[in-house]
Amino acid sequence: MGGIKKLFLVLLLGLGCSPDDGVYLKEKTEQTFEYVSRATSRVVDISRDASVRVISEDPNGNKTEGSGAYVRYKSYHLVLTAAHVVEGNHSALITAGKERVIADVVYYDEHNDIAILRLEGLFTRKPLTWRISDVTIGEKVIYTGFPNGYDALSIQGVTSGFSGSNIVLHSYAWYGSSGSAVLDERGRIVGVLSAIDIGYAFFELPQIVEDIVIVAPIRSVREDVLLDALSD
Repeated sequence: MGGIKKLFLVLLLGLGCSPDDGVYLKEKTEQTFEYVSRATSRVVDISRDASVRVISEDPNGNKTEGSGAYVRYKSYHLVLTAAHVVEGNHSALITAGKERVIADVVYYDEHNDIAILRLEGLFTRKPLTWRISDVTIGEKVIYTGFPNGYDALSIQGVTSGFSGSNIVLHSYAWYGSSGSAVLDERGRIVGVLSAIDIGYAFFELPQIVEDIVIVAPIRSVREDVLLDALSD
């Protein structure tokens, strides 16, 4: 992947949106599926119950907002998100309903675009269980995020292929979705939403391809490094 294209991929979803952007956004309401199977409905509930907002700062000091998921790993309470959501900061604000908690970044992998934050716990969220999924092409997945200032949106997709170590979905994603935990049909963690693709039209002008979604696989997390950081 060329340097320019990679830069666009990171920027597209990492910019998020400030929690103060646009009064009209406050009028937007939660969206859910109307017709889903019982198994899918269960995973949607799991996904939504664990979803959180992650608020950080970019290198210029501007507030940015992404998504994440509350996760239970052994005896630890964690938030899983994309590395570019926290921009290399040592901490970030986690919000869930009326809860506001500062979480410390304990694992940061810029190359694979995964970050893990530690916190004492959340009362209004139910954590995901740390169960890893290795999806195959054609499998359905679900994620819940907070794109463009909306309340939680739960989005379905299908695993379409692989690009290097990343998973490629046929799904949809928008600004602010980065860091959402992608789950398989059994509620296991596939990875975190990292970016959408950029195509090139006439004169090589960049063109957003928002239905090609890039996912950083949870399998890339080095658990030995994570455990060392958590035990400090």
